[in-house]
Amino acid sequence: MALKITLKPREKMIIGGAVLTNGSHSSCNLVIENKIPILRQKDIMSEAEADSALPQALFCHSANVHR
Repeated sequence: MALKITLKPREKMIIGGAVLTNGSHSSCNLVIENKIPILRQKDIMSEAEADSALPQALFCHSANVHR
């Protein structure tokens, strides 16, 4: 079954290591038809949000994974 995602204007997401941006001034719909890692912009942790040991470990790990 496919995954349906709606991106808001200028919203970004990472799909399988590629950064996608909705360059439109309106929402767009995406349909993901196979299994691949997906991370939406709203779920990306910033360095400032890593304010304790566990979030800092997760932040460091994700920074190294996406290099």
